[in-house]
Amino acid sequence: MKTDHMTQVIDSLGGTSKVARLCQVAPQAVSNWRRKGFIPQARLQFLQAMYPHLFGLRRHNGKLIEIKQDQAQ
Repeated sequence: MKTDHMTQVIDSLGGTSKVARLCQVAPQAVSNWRRKGFIPQARLQFLQAMYPHLFGLRRHNGKLIEIKQDQAQ
């Protein structure tokens, strides 16, 4: 995940403190994710499952699939 996109996702979810509450981690952890440009795999999968649209995903038959550009319009 690109750092700019990760920052947009965190901001879209309400910012560092809100994401920390959602992921049950300290706000400092989310600040470190921003700084390092990396969300730990388990937290990333949780956020993708809860908010697929922020990652260009959608649910289909109980699975997450990537939205192709022509489907997004």
